[in-house]
Amino acid sequence: MKRLTLVLSYLTLVLLGLLIGSRLFIPWNEISELGFLRVSSSLYGSTETTISARDFSNEGIFPTFSFKGVDIDGLGIQVHLESLKVAVKPLSSVLTGRVVVDVYLNKGSLSLPGDQPRSFGGNFNCSYGEEEIEISDVDIKGDISASGKSTMSVSNKRITEADMAFSVPETMEGVFPMAKKYLPLSKGEDGTWLLRRKKES
Repeated sequence: MKRLTLVLSYLTLVLLGLLIGSRLFIPWNEISELGFLRVSSSLYGSTETTISARDFSNEGIFPTFSFKGVDIDGLGIQVHLESLKVAVKPLSSVLTGRVVVDVYLNKGSLSLPGDQPRSFGGNFNCSYGEEEIEISDVDIKGDISASGKSTMSVSNKRITEADMAFSVPETMEGVFPMAKKYLPLSKGEDGTWLLRRKKES
């Protein structure tokens, strides 16, 4: 029993040492900036959408990356976020073999041509694997709201599975009939827009 206690104590000390070492010696700020730049480059290359941020920082043993003053501009849409936070979920990542994070959107606004900025904010979970990206537990509220989950193929950027609901102001309703040409959208009885697709077996 004493030997087991000693082994567990030793393993705990080793784990704590690794955690502290990773926090002290891994350049998390540089990693967050490089990751942000990679996403920005990917978006511009595929949709000519630009994304920028004013400030990068991180906190916690397993860092929560924070991006302040985020601006996204493309396809006639302008999005501004007072802050965007990405919290790494190490245990979930190890168990699933994917990169799993929680994403928090703070004081966001979205503008379409000819319309005033519309507010939103909330959070969702993102799981990134070699073959697909899964967005789940979506909880966005404000002038624009969204809930549900969806999965997209990494290779062809196609939505392979979805069960989501959207609500927007009347002045933005015209976006969805246009998007129906490319996405499985339908309007629900309560006026919300539904994005639904069952995964092919």
